[in-house]
Amino acid sequence: MAAHTRARRIASWAVLTALLACSDSTGPSPEPPTVTIDRIELSAPATRLEVGATVPVTLTARSAAGQVVAVQEVAWSSSDTVVATVTGAGLVSARAVGAATIRAVAAGRTGELPITVVPVPVASVTVVPDTATVEVGGRRTLAAVARGADGRELAGRTLRWSSADTLVAAVLPDGTVEGRAPGAVVVTAQVDSARGTARVTVIPARVASVAVTPDTVTLVEGSTRQLTALARSASGAELTGRPVRWSSGNEAVAAVGADGTVEARAAGTATITAQVDSVRGTATVTVRPAPVATLSVVPDTVRLTVGSTRQLVAVARSAEGKVLTGRAVRWSSGNERVATVSPEGIVAGADVGAATVTAEVEGIRATAAVTVASIPLPTLGVEEIPVSFIPVHLAAPPGDSRLYVAGLHGTIHVVQGGRVQPEPFLDLTDRVSQEDLLGLYTIAFHPRFAENGYVYVDYTDRSGVQRI
Repeated sequence: MAAHTRARRIASWAVLTALLACSDSTGPSPEPPTVTIDRIELSAPATRLEVGATVPVTLTARSAAGQVVAVQEVAWSSSDTVVATVTGAGLVSARAVGAATIRAVAAGRTGELPITVVPVPVASVTVVPDTATVEVGGRRTLAAVARGADGRELAGRTLRWSSADTLVAAVLPDGTVEGRAPGAVVVTAQVDSARGTARVTVIPARVASVAVTPDTVTLVEGSTRQLTALARSASGAELTGRPVRWSSGNEAVAAVGADGTVEARAAGTATITAQVDSVRGTATVTVRPAPVATLSVVPDTVRLTVGSTRQLVAVARSAEGKVLTGRAVRWSSGNERVATVSPEGIVAGADVGAATVTAEVEGIRATAAVTVASIPLPTLGVEEIPVSFIPVHLAAPPGDSRLYVAGLHGTIHVVQGGRVQPEPFLDLTDRVSQEDLLGLYTIAFHPRFAENGYVYVDYTDRSGVQRI
């Protein structure tokens, strides 16, 4: 447009010159007046731009009188090309937040236009992923994308993360979510005034390993030991409050209670297992025989007669007072002339006197006092019997408590309750010899006497020995 104006001005001067020539053909031609540029003015539709926006800058050259002057060449520049750039045609592009000055130089004159670049307003925030699951003690990193109204992704914006319930899950400044307790929580990412959310579900951490402490135990019979089980997640976090199921691979050797207390029962080895969910941990328990702390002999005082016996028992106990069975006992007598003792602890009276019997188990000794007396003579009763009845033999039939006594002169009487029945069971006086000591001398009963009543009698008559 400036070139067009200049052309019109030149044409006007040409017309004026021609007129002057006609009026005075003898005078010289005048020079056109020179218009100089006094100042450069720059303008734009907007000087506050969002990042990514463009705007054309208009240059106007004016004379001192304010007259618009056409320019041929213009040099454009920006004071900060990081913030804003300008093309040779005066098109400004906003590059980054900040301030820059756009300059135009023409005919030695400079014009300036301050430009301010501001961030693109955030229209929306999207959290990726918008649903997530994390274990207690575990972590999951979320990302947030800010966008302008035109849908362009806005990088470099400051995010502020927050959790609606930090008891369930906490969120770090970088968007990492930490699971703290089972439950569900909303996590929010905020950029300026725009927000985006994600729903996070926290589940109990899965058990990755179970460790039993201590994992090697040596016990003596009758003692106990507390074991503990520690469950951990794959990240190594301790998992508390999980139910533990205890079991023993050999309960005859060692048993374990629901609380992990091991009871040593017998010498040997057992594997104790702690199970949490489906994961197991083990400990090896070795049980040794309990040492004998005390020993006693029962009874510790024994009275015997010559030839009689009595069983002694050695009772070994641990320091806790538990009876220890299956231990080897060595028996000995301090006076074997009076009393002897077998390897099984049977003491026998050998002669009148006193003896000490000792039991020894694993170096621990205990004694019993043994007194041996003579056999007391039985008290005899005297019962008068008829002079004609001279006992020569007695017998008892099978299963019968009565005694059958044979008399020399041929009668057999029954003795019951210690008294002789007056009536004879069998009378052979008319057959038996009555001379001197000849006569009835033996009787015997049939094995089935109770059934058939058979009795066998040997006696002597005048012809010799007879049997009926």
